[in-house]
Amino acid sequence: MRSMPRILITANHLRERRGSEIVTYELAEEFALRGWHVDVYTNLFMDPMAERFAALAAGASVRVAVDPYEDFGLDYDLIWVQHSLLPPSIIRRLAEREVSIPLVWHHMSPIIEIDQPLFAEIEDHLADVRSFISVRTELALRPFGLTGPGRVFANPAPRSFAAGEMRRQRPLERLAIVSNHPPAELLDAAAVLRGDGVVVDVLGEATGSGSVEITPQLLAVYDGIVTIGKTVQYALVMGLPVYVYDHFGGPGWLDDEGFETEAEANFSGRTSFRRLSSAQIAAEIRDGYADAAAFSRSSVERFRGRYTLDRCINELLACAEIREPRVKRLGEAEALRWLAMSEQLRGMYRTIEHLQDRLAEQAPAPEPPSLPAPTAVHDTESNQGRVHVIVIDPNDQASRGRTAASIAQQTRVIERLTVIRDEHADGIGTWVGAPHAVEIVVEPGRVVLDLVNEQIAAEDSDFIVVHDGAAAWHPRFLELAIEHLDRHPVQVGVIVNPISARIEDVNGVMVDALVDGMQVQVFDEGVDLDLVSQSSVNRTRHGTLVVRRSAALGSGLFDPVLVYSAAWDFGLRVLHLGPVGVVSSRVPLVTIYEDGPAARGRAGTELTGKAFRMDSAQRLLYSSVVTSQTVFNAANGRSVLDRLAVLEREVREMPRVPGQGMELRFRAYMGRLPRRMAGGIAQMTRRSRGASA
Repeated sequence: MRSMPRILITANHLRERRGSEIVTYELAEEFALRGWHVDVYTNLFMDPMAERFAALAAGASVRVAVDPYEDFGLDYDLIWVQHSLLPPSIIRRLAEREVSIPLVWHHMSPIIEIDQPLFAEIEDHLADVRSFISVRTELALRPFGLTGPGRVFANPAPRSFAAGEMRRQRPLERLAIVSNHPPAELLDAAAVLRGDGVVVDVLGEATGSGSVEITPQLLAVYDGIVTIGKTVQYALVMGLPVYVYDHFGGPGWLDDEGFETEAEANFSGRTSFRRLSSAQIAAEIRDGYADAAAFSRSSVERFRGRYTLDRCINELLACAEIREPRVKRLGEAEALRWLAMSEQLRGMYRTIEHLQDRLAEQAPAPEPPSLPAPTAVHDTESNQGRVHVIVIDPNDQASRGRTAASIAQQTRVIERLTVIRDEHADGIGTWVGAPHAVEIVVEPGRVVLDLVNEQIAAEDSDFIVVHDGAAAWHPRFLELAIEHLDRHPVQVGVIVNPISARIEDVNGVMVDALVDGMQVQVFDEGVDLDLVSQSSVNRTRHGTLVVRRSAALGSGLFDPVLVYSAAWDFGLRVLHLGPVGVVSSRVPLVTIYEDGPAARGRAGTELTGKAFRMDSAQRLLYSSVVTSQTVFNAANGRSVLDRLAVLEREVREMPRVPGQGMELRFRAYMGRLPRRMAGGIAQMTRRSRGASA
């Protein structure tokens, strides 16, 4: 007598942490928790799902067959078929004799071809229970020839999601967008909500860190969830309100009125394909949260009964079709057709997957396009408005993801894209996705900023912007920046309103989080960046400054000796050539990922060294930068920020002298700073906030 019941679960592929792979894993986990032995058969078994199944098997009787031609018997208490897949040995045995093993045939998508009933007559013949993830999935698949009854098995959530206590309802403070393909209007809405003080995290492949494992511990951090599909059930059984919206659009917050309609379509957003603007989405999320939260909390027990996996399996195992399965046997012709089609699909799928991997590994860099001879901008009008984006390859996955998304989503055409990378880094073909990109490899002994300067000098574009992987661009960043410079021809460059963020560990998952206390810096249209602002806060970081090429050349380009403060130094020199404008927008156009205190300290050291290499006339400007950097790293951060605020206010309140602009007033103020600091940095930090100049 067997010591435990046995189940065979099949799935065409187990590779990525998404969709059908997650369904298969959760089924295996649930039956393992019940004390069953679980066999899993698949055509493709690779990391990261292979690693996850290995962890499950370490504590349970779970086995995944790595050989698609392994010999399977018929000694199972339940067979669960997905993707119309069975091992060849079982297909042959079903043609050899009659069996009465209960068999579930499950369909997880109405649109994915491999999930469609390609063997409808065989399915009708063998299935004791035919299940679908939603009513609409069943309706879409019936025309393939299915005739037997069906039941909905609606992506239920593992029991762990329903195990915890609900938090006390509170205002909307933190929101998660769970999506591998969020549309632009949803990301823009997130930026609007951040400006209103709501922390919004984007979880999924859009962050550049790959698909994210959704756990109860992760979702418990949030007050509301924006998502579609399977994550909806996770949130519902936890009592979290759900805003249904993604690349198909969506109905918004779930409520009593529209719930059943959305459930029939597995919360896919495809019931109405309703698309909204970013402002409309942000307003709906903000204004409808309280009612949605009340609905989710009041309905949580109903949702747990309907969408918790252990309860759904209990109902399935108790149904008459499973307790008293039909006697079944395949005809010879049915078995031969199924075997032939299975072999063809298996070979094609495995070949395509491995070929894609090999191509990604060996993709050669595209040949640089032939370029016209360099021509001064003022000598021609044929290239008016050409943008040259220079990417310094950050050589880490998360930063590359931000960079690639920044470039790919721009609404403004990028006429020239140059990527400067280390000789050991992957080629641009694996991540930029821009066929016109030019790749420059940093040879031993060369300095990256030297190569940046060479590209600026050699290229005849009108506008230059450098991306070093630390910035995430709004899709309209370049469009709005260039439009601003077109309207303000006297300005030599333009910056945009940045916000700061960091990568934060949220219950074991790395997500983007805004830096506490950082708000969008809003400037009025027509206000220029000045030396006070640039010296107290670096407003010209890589990725925030779009500069005219003529100004970049006139400023002397980037100082190749500097590494951590090159953008700040470059911005100060550009400001000497003319005004730098500021694009005013309620939505932040650039998110900057923090370097941390260590990088700020290295920047201060660099600037100190440069100041000592300069003559006295030039050193004055840098003294303010060196001072603020040094004080920031040597004293309490809050007192330093207060001191810088006082400095800026005092300069702006100085009496205006006819003919003396902000720069001269700034120089006059800074001229007295060394004497004020004679007592040392510690004495300066002890000064009260109202200390006079």
